[in-house]
Amino acid sequence: MIRGETVQVALRVDGGTDRLGNPTVAYADPAPVRNVLVAPATMDEVAATRPDGIVATYTLHFPRGYRADLRGAIVTVRGDEYRVAGDPAPYTEADVPGEWTMPVTVGRRDG
Repeated sequence: MIRGETVQVALRVDGGTDRLGNPTVAYADPAPVRNVLVAPATMDEVAATRPDGIVATYTLHFPRGYRADLRGAIVTVRGDEYRVAGDPAPYTEADVPGEWTMPVTVGRRDG
């Protein structure tokens, strides 16, 4: 039987502006998300150009019904922090028979 893991997700929130009036980013306190499938990134995902210079490490499959905006979020998987690449969107739930309906690529940013 396939079993998911619990990961910690810190969502991006509005951080206000810096002293020059530029928007800043802050993060909410991490919250647990249970039943997330953790899979190594495929070679296609590792080789692909990713937004924000992220090198893909894992593809996380979030459970049915999870709907938070994960753009730019930080996800802790097995004790290590990774950043979400791009703007993940769920599959159409009617087309997915299983429990996991949203694939999310996460990785590290070098530089």
